[in-house]
Amino acid sequence: MYSESYVRTCATEYTKDSTDRTVHLTNDYVQKHMDNYGKFEDANKLSYDEFRAVIASHGKNFDTDIYPQIEEATRHVFRSVLGKLNVRHTDYCFELLGMDFMVDSSFKVWLIEINTSPALFRHGKVLEDLMPPMIEEVAQRVVDKVFPPPPDAVLPETLNGFKRLYLQPKEL
Repeated sequence: MYSESYVRTCATEYTKDSTDRTVHLTNDYVQKHMDNYGKFEDANKLSYDEFRAVIASHGKNFDTDIYPQIEEATRHVFRSVLGKLNVRHTDYCFELLGMDFMVDSSFKVWLIEINTSPALFRHGKVLEDLMPPMIEEVAQRVVDKVFPPPPDAVLPETLNGFKRLYLQPKEL
C-alpha cells in the first residue's frame, strides 16, 4: 500500500438531501464541469497533510482515527483474494490498483471501489507531487529488478513509499 495519497473534494457543499449528483460524486469527470471546480482546493484535491488538518479541525487524528481504517480495509481485501493473485507464482508480477474510500460524518471509513486501471493524471499540485515518485518506485521495485539500469546510469534516490500490509503465509 502506498503511504501517501490524496482526497477528492466536491465543488459544491455536501447536503444529504440534494439530488444534484455533483454534490455526491467527487470524480474529476463530474467535478471539472462545475463553475466552482478548484475554487476551494487546487483541482478539488487535498494531500494527506491537508486532510490531516481538516480532520484535526473536527477533533480527530488522521493517523490514529482514519488511516488505520484504510489500512485494515486494504488488508482485508487482499487477504480475501490472496489465493487468487499470481497463481503461477511469477516473479516480479505486479498490478497497481486504486482504492476509493469515503469517510462519513462519524469518521468511519468505507471502501467504495477498487480500480484495476487507476487514473494517473497529474492534474493539480497534489497529483503533480504524488504521482512521479510513486511511478518511479513501481519502476524501482519491479522493472529495475528485471531490466537493471546500466552500471554507469545516474540513478534517482531509492524510494520507500510502499508499505507491506500482509505477509505471505510462508513468511508468517
